[in-house]
Amino acid sequence: MLDLIGSFSDDRLNASILRSDRGVGDAMAAIAERGLLVTEMVPGLLGTSQQSSDGQWYGYNVDIARAISEQLIGNADALAIRPNQSLLAGLNDVRDGYADLGLLGSTSTLSRDVNLGIDFSHPYLVDMQSFLVLGLESAAELAGKAIGVIKGSTAKDNALAFLSGNGITASVSEYDTSSDLADALRSGAIAAIASDRTRLMGYQATISGSKLLEETFSTQPLAVALPENQSRLKDAVNWIVQAPAAATELGISSRDLPGLIAQAERGGADLKAIAPQTRVFLDLGSTSDLSNSLGQALGLARGFTQKVLARLGNTAEMWQRHFPMARNIEQNTASGGGLLRSLPFLGQGSTDPLIANDDRGDLLALIRQRGSLSVATGGTPANIGFSAPDASGNLQGVDADVARALAIAIFGDPAKVNFVTDLGFSSTFAAVANGVVDVGLRASTANLWRDGSFGVDFSDSYLATGLKVLSHASLGVSGIDQLNGTTIGVIEGTTAAQNLRLALSKTGDSARILSYANATELYNAFRTNAVGSIARDGALLAGFQQQLSSEANPLATTLLNGQLSYEPLAAVVDENQSEFLDLVNAVITILKQAAELGVTSANVNQKLAAANAADAPAALRQLFSLNTNPNANLLSIGIATDRITDIILAVGNIDQIVQRSIVNPDQNTLARSVQMQRPL
Repeated sequence: MLDLIGSFSDDRLNASILRSDRGVGDAMAAIAERGLLVTEMVPGLLGTSQQSSDGQWYGYNVDIARAISEQLIGNADALAIRPNQSLLAGLNDVRDGYADLGLLGSTSTLSRDVNLGIDFSHPYLVDMQSFLVLGLESAAELAGKAIGVIKGSTAKDNALAFLSGNGITASVSEYDTSSDLADALRSGAIAAIASDRTRLMGYQATISGSKLLEETFSTQPLAVALPENQSRLKDAVNWIVQAPAAATELGISSRDLPGLIAQAERGGADLKAIAPQTRVFLDLGSTSDLSNSLGQALGLARGFTQKVLARLGNTAEMWQRHFPMARNIEQNTASGGGLLRSLPFLGQGSTDPLIANDDRGDLLALIRQRGSLSVATGGTPANIGFSAPDASGNLQGVDADVARALAIAIFGDPAKVNFVTDLGFSSTFAAVANGVVDVGLRASTANLWRDGSFGVDFSDSYLATGLKVLSHASLGVSGIDQLNGTTIGVIEGTTAAQNLRLALSKTGDSARILSYANATELYNAFRTNAVGSIARDGALLAGFQQQLSSEANPLATTLLNGQLSYEPLAAVVDENQSEFLDLVNAVITILKQAAELGVTSANVNQKLAAANAADAPAALRQLFSLNTNPNANLLSIGIATDRITDIILAVGNIDQIVQRSIVNPDQNTLARSVQMQRPL
């Protein structure tokens, strides 16, 4: 069954119902050619996906689907909705090609990504889980009672973990559909529903006398479900769903848009008066090196962010429009104290040619057959903290340890890594895309431009830092706003020059920016006074500063106050290699979840024993892949309990890696506690 937003010919409807283009090589092109976007949604969810008395769909997820349709097809009404009461059935329809995407309020979890044959976009909303009850006042009253959840959701394990952690014992019943679950609460078959708060508000609107408890648990990053190995479609959806969060971070709303466009059209001083980041984001004014036009990488229209903002508003506007009855806490963007954060959107074109190699087969299988993992990394003393050689010539640092963790996950042996260190930074992306190396780990920022135009995908972030500036102490500067008229060095292919120009333009200042082929040349230029300052990720500069202070002829330097940008560091993998990307993401999530749960290289065996106990916390069992549900573990990509234990024994958790690798990590990295953790 399809519910249509617009009006369509019989031919277009038949093409969508039959989905004769299922399994096509380029789903994004097929959508445009068909002229209709087909999406799965759960009906009847207040504020999310509901229908008016005349059958019209509206809600948070509907708005997002219309924005995607407008950008991919040119018409927000070129949308067909497949109503589905079952979360798992909806996700399976996306996998099997009966829908182009799913806006089901589904949490982006690693186990779903790995086992259901789907991919997820970046989150468009961050939710928390809670309980909807009848006649109860607190979670303590759930002791001895039955709780209902949707089958296949994350709510079962999360609810039990929350309750057991608070000394409450309850049972859980699973239901196939939302309507069955709601009926169970109405009839008294269960005492509560456990689910995401936005979904619970939908149930609450239809269940008389029900109440949403104040207790919350488990962060839930909600994302668009997409078919695997459709990187071009995923890139476009990522850009579209990230636009509202980026607008919020920039402090602009849909109400500001007409005035900003008119101001830009006047040009001159009026255009320059608009904040530089806003000009870039909205593609205001003439195309320049600063913008490269955000839509260019994917063939979207220039200024597409203007259309997205006009249709959706920023995240705060969307929340107030659809959930005015609820407090907006975790849903806030990071700039407002929440966890939702857009990826950086600056970038510049790649200079290295790409080849078409999607027909080379499953990369993970090829790596296993070869018997080693090929990793592009820095590998020089200039990469201290990430992949610099020690006295014995062995690479040490965050990137090197993540690479060894990947080798353990694939082969059970951290030594089965071939580090490739002779590639320039910008050349690494093409080397990954063209199959010269398997993965890039060299403190690379995941940004939307690279994701869309370099023929690569990015893993989840394993570390977040920010661009900083290191200056000769003799310059006598302490802040970025004092660099006017100075010379600053950057590495070519990075976004450092763009971020510098944007930061300096805020005060009308300018500086001479020189690019160098690699970090070694950059650092040599700094040592010889060819430049007075250098700009690079703060975590890298802190290590270099320590090096300089401990040399035979120490050089006095100042790491300037202020951070120019948010830099989420991620692994670089080839596009349309979903299974390998799943494995990389799984390893990163294991390292981060181990830190979250206090599992270290010193206590991992004791924690494993605790995870095997009958009353073990669900989260600990999940970490060690002890869940008996085949759709909730990592066995399908070869990561069993022994591999997880070996990873943590060999390299520790991500906090341990960072603490031993990065100088002053508290000052030069973003704390894990303020970053969103992807659930296993």
